[in-house]
Formats: sequence, C-alpha cells, structure tokens
Amino acid sequence: MSTPEKPNQHVVKICVIGDSGVGKSHLVAKYDTGAFPKLHPTSGVSLSTGTLWNSSSYLELDAKLRIWDTSGDDSYITLSTSYVQGSDVILLCYDVGNAYTFLRMKTVWMTRCKDLLDEKSDPVFAVVGLKADQTKSVRTSDGKAFAASCNGLFFEISAKNESRKAVKAVFHEVAVASLLMKKGIAFTRRRQGSVRLPA
Repeated sequence: MSTPEKPNQHVVKICVIGDSGVGKSHLVAKYDTGAFPKLHPTSGVSLSTGTLWNSSSYLELDAKLRIWDTSGDDSYITLSTSYVQGSDVILLCYDVGNAYTFLRMKTVWMTRCKDLLDEKSDPVFAVVGLKADQTKSVRTSDGKAFAASCNGLFFEISAKNESRKAVKAVFHEVAVASLLMKKGIAFTRRRQGSVRLPA
C-alpha cells in the first residue's frame, strides 16, 4: 500500500520508458520487491513507490519516489509518453543485446520526450542499458555517448543478476540528481553515470 507523503517531503516522479521487452518492468520489480518474477508485457502504466533518505554535513534529502513503469508497445506509446510531462526523471531504457531497441530509444522515445517537454521542463535524463548479463549488441561506449549528448546519466545493469541494492542505487542516484538540481546544487557525472555528491 502506498504511504502518504510526510509534510515537507519531496516527491520525485520517475518515468521509465522504452520498447516492449527490454526489461523495464523487471527493473522496477527488482527495486520494489527484490524479486525477478515472470512478467507479462505492461498494459498502459503501473505505479511503484519508494523512499529516499540521504543525510550529510551539507544537505539532507528526504523524498518519496513515484516510479511510473510504462508500456513499450506501440499501441500505448501516446499514453506512455504522456507520463513524461511533469516528470523529474526520465529513464530511457534499451536492451544491450538488441541494437534495434537502442536505435528506437534514441529516435522514437527521445524524440517523443522532446516533443512533450516544454521550455520550463528540466528533467534528469538517464540512459539505462538493461539485460547486461547477455551478449552485447550495443557497445557501452555508444550508450555513454548518447547519454552525454543529452546531458544525462548512464547505467548498464542486469535486473536478473544484480542485487536489489544495486538496482535501488540506480533509482536513488537519479532521484538525488533531480533533488540537487532543484536546490540549485550542481552534481557531477562519473564515467559510469553515477551521481557524486559534493564533499
């Protein structure tokens, strides 16, 4: 059951988009429960929630994450991409073993995002290569290059083989990046796309 936000708690809306079958729902399921279940393709959208707590000498972050897992089926593309509007973070997902999903992520999905975002929108983009346990058809360097071209973060991960902690780190890092941007604090991007907090 979803818990209500606490007073003054930030809410970070994360929209997960990409072609059907690339592994978006498995990524969200691993974040949600730690499991890697058998799943049917998402119809429409589904919502998961989580929390983020980060405290340091310079900043305290307390946030609720609202993660929208959208369908990658072409028949739902208008509905799915409508969730981009108002998002704080957009995860652009592809299957590292399927170069066509990478091409569509760069063209169909990214173009649709740009069409829907107005000039006041400034979400954090993250390019996420999924199924990293499989033989690659998309080079890591190509994923990084595209992420850099949209000033975004980059991750490669296997929801099947990685721990829940590792999957949570992806969502937490993009959420922290968004919260820092809102507070006017610059964050830096390391080679692997991680968020490095100021010292």
